[in-house]
Amino acid sequence: MEETNINNPHYLMIANKLRVARLAVFAALMVLVVCSVAMLRDEITVENLRYLFKYVDVRAPEISGSQKQIYYRANTSSRFAMLRNDLAVLNDSGYEVYSFSGRKIMSANIKYPSPAIETNGKFSLCYDVGGSELSVYNALSCLYEHNFEYGIYGAHLNNGGAFAVITAEKNYTSGIEVYSKRYSKVFRWMSPDKHVMSVFLADNDKTVACASVISQNGKFITEFFTFDLSDGSQKINCAFEDEFPYKVSYQNGVYLLITDKAVHFINNKGQQKAEFSYPRNSLESFHIGEKSIALSCKNSVLGNENIIKVVDFNGNLMYNKSYAEQVLSLDFDQTYFYVLRKGKLDIINYDIVDKKIFPSAQTDISIGADIQYVFCAENGNYVLVSPEGAVKYSAQSFISKMPQKS
Repeated sequence: MEETNINNPHYLMIANKLRVARLAVFAALMVLVVCSVAMLRDEITVENLRYLFKYVDVRAPEISGSQKQIYYRANTSSRFAMLRNDLAVLNDSGYEVYSFSGRKIMSANIKYPSPAIETNGKFSLCYDVGGSELSVYNALSCLYEHNFEYGIYGAHLNNGGAFAVITAEKNYTSGIEVYSKRYSKVFRWMSPDKHVMSVFLADNDKTVACASVISQNGKFITEFFTFDLSDGSQKINCAFEDEFPYKVSYQNGVYLLITDKAVHFINNKGQQKAEFSYPRNSLESFHIGEKSIALSCKNSVLGNENIIKVVDFNGNLMYNKSYAEQVLSLDFDQTYFYVLRKGKLDIINYDIVDKKIFPSAQTDISIGADIQYVFCAENGNYVLVSPEGAVKYSAQSFISKMPQKS
């Protein structure tokens, strides 16, 4: 077999030309930055420049599989989330963001005993459940910190950077506060008897939705209601008897209220347009996508059986599969649906346009037994997260093995 000498003058000449070209592009970028700052000094901030140079790296690329692997020190309190194509890690000893080039982009020395994290791709909202501290970050630095007088019991960060918080107040059981993307308080509502369990702030910053619970005559009563933030008026209020609320969301013109008994699909007039119930199943986890919701349930009769159901926003069952093992994590984008079990991963071909799911031959893929979470990443990639590190893979490598659509 012919051996290639990497010190061959021909290859060295090409490498030198590429190095000069990279430096020329970098120099042109610097000129552009200087001109932009000079012309638009009132609009460009230090944060803009830091974000611009986040991915600038004039070093020669390393051709190895380790480019898509990162390492960190996690513990049992660690919470993970994707921040665009980076991985955010929050635990009781701090907050860190890693790129899959192997670099730690940022870290913050925050101590949240019961950490929780919400991300929208651009920003992350971190808070201490039951504690009083909250902070907002972009991929490079802290943008806002706040210490509430009473505990934080939940929060939602919308795509514009505004957020809503579930908290309490003296003589009130619970309530919500809404903060604009400039971090000024724009709305407050408190209840003397309702326990707010979930909150959702619309991307247009005009509506906030809540799910609360109250006990009456030994039964739970779940209430779903919305407020118009322009005048503070309540627009929707509907109740569901003998149900306990988990989550409220809004997708494609439909409110989703997820309880221990069912998913309720409610239109903007407060009318229930559909319902999907799971009377003999215990809901373990769920994931809300753009046009469907995935539910992980445990059979109430056969305690070890886990059932995955995918339902569209009209309440139609699109996919149903039973597993003998516990489902640890699930996620999906517009092409693939991932189901993680201990040491095994299923990749399912998911056509969100035709609202069909095509069973994939790629089931029971062997992975590390320590993998705890699966996340979708951009460009058809997915990320497997363990306590010691995370690896990004391409789902496209399985495309040739997927069944053809009929």
